[in-house]
Amino acid sequence: MAEPIYPWLTPYWQTLEHYLRQQRIPQAVLITGRAGIGKRQLAECFAASVLCERPSEAWLACGHCHACVLRRAGTHPDFIVLEPEAGKGLGIDSVRDLLARMALKPQFEGQRMILIDAADTLNPAAANAFLKGLEEPGERTTIIMVTDKPARLPITIRSRCQHIQITELDQAQIQTWLAQYQVTQVDALLALANGSPLRALDYHEKNYLALAEQLFDEWLSLRCERGHVNVVKIAENWLKQPVDAVILLDWICLWLVRLLKLFYGEKVQTGFDSALQEIKSQLELAQLCRYYQSVLEGRQLVLTQSNQQLLLEKLLIEWSQLGVKHG
Repeated sequence: MAEPIYPWLTPYWQTLEHYLRQQRIPQAVLITGRAGIGKRQLAECFAASVLCERPSEAWLACGHCHACVLRRAGTHPDFIVLEPEAGKGLGIDSVRDLLARMALKPQFEGQRMILIDAADTLNPAAANAFLKGLEEPGERTTIIMVTDKPARLPITIRSRCQHIQITELDQAQIQTWLAQYQVTQVDALLALANGSPLRALDYHEKNYLALAEQLFDEWLSLRCERGHVNVVKIAENWLKQPVDAVILLDWICLWLVRLLKLFYGEKVQTGFDSALQEIKSQLELAQLCRYYQSVLEGRQLVLTQSNQQLLLEKLLIEWSQLGVKHG
């Protein structure tokens, strides 16, 4: 059975397929695009096809040969995956271990494939060490890097890679794919998931849309009922919900982006827009932009800060106290 490709990624697979057909596998490939669209899966499919002993006519891995069986079991000696642990980045020790393995010859006759997920989390020391391996990857070795934040990678790394930039997604294919999983309220889920089909499916399975609507109402109440809402209790309640704190801040960012777009004249589109339109007149655009920046900074801190309660309280208080627009 061939490895599947998400339908909206077919145009990008064709670029990788061209490398396979021409038997000209690049030394380094960088796959970028927003989170939740299947970049990792695309990278794995490419690696699987390179390693496969009997790829299909479409150059997809067969899934049954010795190489495919080893890869599926996670024991293929020439398929190396480097990814950060939860809440951590890629450090110098993991890169040094990778370089040591790259210094050895591949164990099989074919290509060795190295997949680095969340490549943007390489810290400066790790990135500098990794650069040598990227310049001289060793015999029959290809490195595939995946990230949704390519700007965080040093230009010295980016410039040494063939770049697959995933931008446009076929919305009709996404709608059809989600319908296979009996997903309802597709447009609302995609809006909440910032257009990411995989995240939209995850939100559907976890009933996050209803939760987001509840939290949105509470977030708005901090302005509509200013002084009568207990910010501490709201923050405490939010952190008790079955959702990561970083997703909570993702949702606040989403609501703020919608509010900013309304400021610039975009028409009401999402279910959140009508309520946001009503409070737009209370806010100064410059203050709103500064608050959005605070939430973005908070999103980075929440990944490492132990006291998420205080961080969330700070952001909610700041939201409740944004100045009223005058004149």
